Amino acid sequence: MAGTLDLDKGCTVEELLRGCIEAFDDSGKVRDPQLVRMFLMMHPWYIPSSQLAAKLLHIYQQSRKDNSNSLQVKTCHLVRYWI
Repeated sequence: MAGTLDLDKGCTVEELLRGCIEAFDDSGKVRDPQLVRMFLMMHPWYIPSSQLAAKLLHIYQQSRKDNSNSLQVKTCHLVRYWI
């Protein structure tokens, strides 16, 4: 997913978050660790950790409603990587 993000132009927090989630495969292997590490290290500059956690929870809950098991699993992998 990181290949589809245009990091030269800039991205919203939501786009970066989706890119980080999609950087994981279903087994938990991260395909683009640089993007994920950079986002998780720098996120306090533009979003508090509590808001990031709330966004991740919302994505997880929405993916349950949409029966998107892959998105649920990838979201959990990102949270585990973050913690």
